[in-house]
Amino acid sequence: MSETRNIVVLGASWGGLSFAHYYLKHIHSLAKAATPSVTYKLVLVDPSTHFFWRVGAPRTLVDVKALPQDQMFTPIAKCLKPYPADAYTIIQAEATGLDPLARTVTVSSKAGGQTETIPYYSLIIATGTKSPTPLTGLDGDYTHTLHAMEEMNKRLAKATDIIIAGGGPVAVETAGEIGERFNASGKKINITIITANDKILPVLRPALSAKAEKLLNKFGVTVLYKTRVTKAESASSGIKQANENGTGFGPPGSMDGRTTVHLDNGKTMTADVYIPATGVTPNTSFLPETLVDSTGYVKTNKSTLRVDDAGPRVYCIGDVGNYSRGGILDCYAAIPCLAINMTNDLALGFANASEHTGPSKKDKIFTPDTSETQVVPVGRKGGVGAFNGWKLPGFAISMAKGKDYMIARRLEVTEGLKFKNASG
Repeated sequence: MSETRNIVVLGASWGGLSFAHYYLKHIHSLAKAATPSVTYKLVLVDPSTHFFWRVGAPRTLVDVKALPQDQMFTPIAKCLKPYPADAYTIIQAEATGLDPLARTVTVSSKAGGQTETIPYYSLIIATGTKSPTPLTGLDGDYTHTLHAMEEMNKRLAKATDIIIAGGGPVAVETAGEIGERFNASGKKINITIITANDKILPVLRPALSAKAEKLLNKFGVTVLYKTRVTKAESASSGIKQANENGTGFGPPGSMDGRTTVHLDNGKTMTADVYIPATGVTPNTSFLPETLVDSTGYVKTNKSTLRVDDAGPRVYCIGDVGNYSRGGILDCYAAIPCLAINMTNDLALGFANASEHTGPSKKDKIFTPDTSETQVVPVGRKGGVGAFNGWKLPGFAISMAKGKDYMIARRLEVTEGLKFKNASG
């Protein structure tokens, strides 16, 4: 009787979905050939049925028609359809528990309430991070984000005062999109960014941060520095943010009432729309405390991407791990390292050494990118950024990202084009 070994992947965003493509393209057939008496099966678990191109969120939260929604949200089942049906299974559920000794993961379906325990031979933790609002990141199924965006579109059209908390790319890009859409067309609304830092876009050099602020100013955006939002609550109900719908205004479904924003200097501000963009939290509540660091991120071997404390053949990929500062580029760079090291751990030989590192058991070492690399559009025709420490001109920002938030590049993830070749 054939033994079944589950390769369980928790999460189907950049890290999880990219690894699923890599595995199904380059590893699964090797496993079948090397161990014909064993059935390997990829089990991909995610609370959403669709992959979300969150790069484009700053534009679609202003206007859902600005980018094609069938491209912003891609069915995960469609992404994996080209592969043999018996090679994988997709489970729409959320990871709620992990037992490293029993080597099982518990998942729960929010829709039906069912709980399932899945044994794993190998486990990839790719659960990512949670945004403070579903406007900029998935929280459960993709429909929550889509509905939040549609609601926000309606609210922005009537707003006169908008507050955005945070000073990173999401905050800056969102403010730029709102300012360009409304203030540049003649409507005058007050847009304020509140950041606890002494500059926006802290990854970039001060001169680029200053340039970004000047571009924002042209769209009617004001930046309030060294100030932190401590609480935000709806004037109509007194409930704290974030609200159930996550759109940053009033109770769920409400289209009236302003939001009072409390600051750490004791002052308050009010706005028709409040958008939290203050960072993210790792999705690790299901993990034992021994597997996470003091900030809640997965304790990952920074060289091999193994989760050493979780036992053999357990790995971490994407923003949920503490092995890098995160981001799409580091995730892309990490996928081949994880895949090759896992393949070595599975004791599989490579079918074609010229396409891989060779049949040895030597680990492939991951090296994080610590260079000044960030591309931030401010509206469609301008922005600031750098790549590998080189400053990028505004027109390059516009062409690379500002024009359509790189929507065509979603295929790198959804169709696995980034890893068409095993080297990545």
